[in-house]
Amino acid sequence: MIIKPPLKWGRHQKLITMSKIKKVFTDEQVEQLMQASGGGALGARFRCIIAVMWMCGLRIGEALDLKPSDIDWSENKIRIRNGKGGNDDWTVMPNAFRPYYDGWMAHRKKVDLPKASPLFCVLSKSVGKRIYPQYIWNRMKQLGKKLFGEDEPCHPHMLRRTCATRRLHKGYDLIDVASFLRHKTTASTHHYLVIANKEDLAKKAADDW
Repeated sequence: MIIKPPLKWGRHQKLITMSKIKKVFTDEQVEQLMQASGGGALGARFRCIIAVMWMCGLRIGEALDLKPSDIDWSENKIRIRNGKGGNDDWTVMPNAFRPYYDGWMAHRKKVDLPKASPLFCVLSKSVGKRIYPQYIWNRMKQLGKKLFGEDEPCHPHMLRRTCATRRLHKGYDLIDVASFLRHKTTASTHHYLVIANKEDLAKKAADDW
């Protein structure tokens, strides 16, 4: 993928500072979501969906379009079907995703599913069918109200944002993160850099006196 350079700094800075800085999850909040996911197959499936968006930066539609054959542990790659713009692509996945994947697959393998079933499929009633994105949105909103309060946002795209800012905190440069997120330009990714910088500034300011 060819990453286009960002906008000229003056114009770009104006775009970023005038826009509302969007929220991301802390690691502790993601862990709370995981723990509140419940037990059994439904809980394992929900944790795996959270993990693939949080650790691999997938959009909710991309996650729910995955097939089992799209996961390649030999090279730690995920094939992305029908990404933004309708294009197929691929991204990488960390080894830390493996326990969540294995936990879900242990339940999935117990059910006789149609061959064309997506990775995150329904296991009862409409067996093998794709999960609707709205189900995940509603589930996260419900858990968010319970865990973080009525006014705190909690939705799938926050996991992708969190993935981006987490990598920036770890020292990945803007172009690497743009490539990881499959952004066409670094202008889209730069918003996450602003979020990461504000978080770093808050931590420094807390210890500055």
